[in-house]
Amino acid sequence: MMSTYVTHMPTEYIAFTDHPLGKMVIQDIIPAISLLRQQFRITFSTLFSQNLLFSRGVIPEIEAGDFERSDEFFSSITFK
Repeated sequence: MMSTYVTHMPTEYIAFTDHPLGKMVIQDIIPAISLLRQQFRITFSTLFSQNLLFSRGVIPEIEAGDFERSDEFFSSITFK
């Protein structure tokens, strides 16, 4: 069952909803962040270091809920 907090999901993410990790994101992480956003202003600068943000060309005061910029930011990071 998809969380009621998910109001829009791009079609390229639909397959992600069948994966256990995708289900956890949709059922647990998205609702938790939604509740936090209602109570607090969450910007990238509250989540990541200034050095990381500037090295990726990200303005620190971008709202964490800005999905387009969030996607761009996370696409620029390589995990080792």
